Amino acid sequence: MAEERVSHRKWGIGAIKLTRHGRYELYVEFETGLRWVKIDEVVPLAEFLPPSVTESLADLIAPDTLEEFSHRRIIEALRMGVVPADSVESFTLGRENEAKQLSSWLLNDESGSGIILGEYGSGKSHFLNYAFSIALKKGFAVARVDLEPNGLPLHKPKRVYAKLINTLRYNSRGAIKGFRDFLRDVLDEKALLDHEYFRYVANGRDNENVWSWIEAAEALAKPLDRIPRSKDGPLPGLYDYAIAANIYCYILSSLSWAAKEVLKLKGILLLFDEAETVDNFTNTYQDSRAHNFLRALILTSANHPHLIRRPQRAGEYRYAGLEYSVSGIARGIPFIYRIPTSLKILFAFTPTKALESLSELCKIPRIALSEFPSYTQRKVIDRVREMYECAYSLQIDVDKLRGMMSPFSSDTPVRHCVKKCVEAMDLIRFGRDGIFH
Repeated sequence: MAEERVSHRKWGIGAIKLTRHGRYELYVEFETGLRWVKIDEVVPLAEFLPPSVTESLADLIAPDTLEEFSHRRIIEALRMGVVPADSVESFTLGRENEAKQLSSWLLNDESGSGIILGEYGSGKSHFLNYAFSIALKKGFAVARVDLEPNGLPLHKPKRVYAKLINTLRYNSRGAIKGFRDFLRDVLDEKALLDHEYFRYVANGRDNENVWSWIEAAEALAKPLDRIPRSKDGPLPGLYDYAIAANIYCYILSSLSWAAKEVLKLKGILLLFDEAETVDNFTNTYQDSRAHNFLRALILTSANHPHLIRRPQRAGEYRYAGLEYSVSGIARGIPFIYRIPTSLKILFAFTPTKALESLSELCKIPRIALSEFPSYTQRKVIDRVREMYECAYSLQIDVDKLRGMMSPFSSDTPVRHCVKKCVEAMDLIRFGRDGIFH
């Protein structure tokens, strides 16, 4: 039976996987991952456009070949300043040295955390996308989070964890899969059955509320809906406290351990964009808790031996300088499940005081994104032009295009340059190049 597909104004098109509460809420797999949405937030894809409009639109834009369609899809993404995930490597130009550093760091078992360092507009987000693609090919499971002071701040570890789980991807026999398949594969091998949280998934993997709980899809520590009591007792809480870093480091470290030891992957790579927002708070408490989670992640990836101990009393982790949750079962949860964790973390930073204020950040390796030489901008323009010509089956006047792009200096952010390049070729295609600015 074909999956029912829907359209969401923010998340785009996705396939319905599960429903609950009398179909009031839908669990939809969008391109960015799985998430719960309310039924009134989506439109059935069949109703998104009337059939007559859909047919005429298809006649208008349908390409003659699959290659043409692929290039047109890329151009539409570039028009918005983004590169499709499956094309990021072909658009990573002028970063040969940085790419070599990344590959070397990924294969270095002695280095758990690293930093991508660059000014705004230098291409840090794009390079993280490149790291995501390369790490998948090298055998890592990969997850990414874009930190936001008001949406996904580091002083809210549960929210960060939820996003990482939502974006987790790994290669399983040539197919890219997500968190649920990952955990099912691990549990099928009888691993993590001693885990303080995942053992409940092993006993309730057919219960959607159990999955919603372990994915931190709800703000509540535990589901309100009735959960069948397992032999291990009621579900433990996944707390939203700022000091609950030990819970989420424990879970993430166990996943990375299982990736290496059970699924025979290289481990897990976590990517953090906009990491400089760690210092974007005027509240001293929020700053200190954000620093606490950041330090905990770094020390966990470094296999700090003290962090595998279960806290038994206040100040248990004074040596490591970390705070932790003492609520309920979390009172006895360490930061690390087993050593080695096989966890790697890459933070994207702009130069800020945070880089110098935390000693752990000063000690980890950095990949500095250098300024693009002028010839790189030309290479980018040529690459986009080639894609555009294939997408629309035409020949662009190269001299005219370069003349239109000449006002942009070599230090113009690449994203801005690409968007302007597509805009210029649109105007050339429609004979309106005289109004380009």
